[in-house]
Amino acid sequence: MNDRAAGQNKNHTVVRFFKSLCDRRKFETITHFFPVCGHSFLPCDRDFGSIKTLLRKTDRIYTPQQYAQLIIETIRCDRFSVHKVQTDEILSFEN
Repeated sequence: MNDRAAGQNKNHTVVRFFKSLCDRRKFETITHFFPVCGHSFLPCDRDFGSIKTLLRKTDRIYTPQQYAQLIIETIRCDRFSVHKVQTDEILSFEN
């Protein structure tokens, strides 16, 4: 699914990629959906909206800790938490 966000590909490259998957017989058909704008009112979308609003009101952010603090300030009703990832938590994709 593609929600038409600016960073997502709605172009010939994606269509050709889908076609190549069908040509290689990975899939018989591929259905690519383009939902109507404003389609999603899920809680996670509202949370991201709250975070973006607060970020727009913030002049400068210098550290990841400042980002985390801003996100913590937007938390309502314990819907999500902020967890700082430590180096030992990062897995190797090669293994």
